[in-house]
Amino acid sequence: MAQVMFEPTGDLEKDYLAYCEIQDCVERDEILNAICDNKTTDLQDTHKGLTKIRLFVRSLEWCLHSKDMAPLASAIPFCYTLNTVRFSSAGMTNISYKLLIQAVWKSTSIVSVWVDFNKYTEGLFADPYTPSVAHKETSDGSREMQPGAEAASGGYASPMGDADAEAKKAAAAAQAKGAAKPAPGGGKKGGKGPSDEAGSDPRPVPIPDGFHAMLMTHIQELSLRGNHIDDDQVALFAAGLTEHRDAAGLTEHRDLLSLNLWGNCITDVGAKKLAEVLRINRKLTALNLGDNHIGDEGAQALAKCFKSMLVDTDMLQEARQKVRGFHAQYMSDELPAYPTYEELDRQKSADALVAPAKGGKDEKGKKGKEEKPKGGAKKGGVGEPGQRVPAYWDCDVFKMTGNLYIIPGNQSLWSLNLSNNKQMTDQAVDAFCSLFDPTQYHIEDAVGFQPVVPEVVDPEEAEAEAHADPKDAKVKAKSPPGAGGGKKGGKEGKGAAAKAEDDGGAGSSGLNEIPLAEWPLHGVGETGCPGCTIERICLANADISPEALKKLETLFTIWKADRPSAN
Repeated sequence: MAQVMFEPTGDLEKDYLAYCEIQDCVERDEILNAICDNKTTDLQDTHKGLTKIRLFVRSLEWCLHSKDMAPLASAIPFCYTLNTVRFSSAGMTNISYKLLIQAVWKSTSIVSVWVDFNKYTEGLFADPYTPSVAHKETSDGSREMQPGAEAASGGYASPMGDADAEAKKAAAAAQAKGAAKPAPGGGKKGGKGPSDEAGSDPRPVPIPDGFHAMLMTHIQELSLRGNHIDDDQVALFAAGLTEHRDAAGLTEHRDLLSLNLWGNCITDVGAKKLAEVLRINRKLTALNLGDNHIGDEGAQALAKCFKSMLVDTDMLQEARQKVRGFHAQYMSDELPAYPTYEELDRQKSADALVAPAKGGKDEKGKKGKEEKPKGGAKKGGVGEPGQRVPAYWDCDVFKMTGNLYIIPGNQSLWSLNLSNNKQMTDQAVDAFCSLFDPTQYHIEDAVGFQPVVPEVVDPEEAEAEAHADPKDAKVKAKSPPGAGGGKKGGKEGKGAAAKAEDDGGAGSSGLNEIPLAEWPLHGVGETGCPGCTIERICLANADISPEALKKLETLFTIWKADRPSAN
């Protein structure tokens, strides 16, 4: 069969029809109508002289299988004005979904993907057309398509390599014509593909089965409503929303801003997994978990992800390393020297005494001026002694006692929807009320902190020591710490903070002897969820009382009015 030479035009309709002919596929009327509708109902969003359009395929009578998707997936990367792709009730198959992932990965313009209500209890239909390529199972259970073989639907045997060759031809043709359009597969937020490295051979990228595979792309909005996604699949989403580098050198998704999982089968187990991710993920701004099966435990876990947490040095380093995956350019490689709570408290008190009243004068008669903080969010910044580290995330970390630190909670999410989760009660609302109630504590204990029990001094022994020979007192003073082991208050049974003290850490105003819930953190700014950006919370359902929702609304409104504005 003679090789067909074709240069894509960038017009989605023309390229789709051309690829249907090249790949010997019959064009589908519903897809063609959806493409034509976009020409008359575009988004009218002009950027750099281009009118952005969207593709919306919906309510298909028969499933959207690989032979239907292959020509469309081949045409999508060359349509530089396409920024939104939506499929609703389209009956997408497992292979057609992978084809869509490949097309989105190659595109430089698509930022939003919707695959909603796929009309199948298992999420994705089994494709009726089996590719005529050999597959091998990878170590993570995904199926890697082998290079050099052609699939029955045409063009999806090599997910990234084939597109790179077409993209290079299109880029060369565009440069010859003086065009400034970028070639698909390069310059996108998703990072380099395996064939983008100089001198490397194009190799296929393993695409795992399941809806979470879309996280391999560079999109900012993903909607997967009504697809029967369960807790096991949510665990895969959670893994993809944290920093990870696979064997092919591709990073998992770190640019997703909005995730819509409304109307699925997520329970408390899945909600807890997402709560763990939200502590680390610094990009996601909107999460929709409405109309699932989440109860009070899941809601409480999600509420806790906004709170500060007491951790030890190992936990601090692990959390910081994950956060650096999102903001490596602002954070140094090594762990900086964090200020202690005592230093911050002392500095705040000193500033309050020295700072003159607004518009007033100091003791020398000079008009007071507000001193701007030194430094900025520079990579590797260490700050002045006793001052906060001038870097992202690090600025909200400080040392409490010994090897214990307080780290911030989520600082990126601004919209959370938990409505219509019928298992939730007023207890779920109370968990969120505690975030915004200044009378309640806002620090989660991850180390099992136990205060040091003060040593009990026997009055008779104290009197005997008072009348003892001074020479004996000097000898006792030279004895090493803990020499009188076995007494109450010794090393044994002290807990994490006491162990840190014995390891050489300095306490902060005796905090190691005070229960965590009684630590006097008010006045330094460590309570009230520092850096929390939440703006919208929805918890309404039939089993939650109006009084509980009204209480949450009142506390939330007061908290938003009082919280410091972002710099």
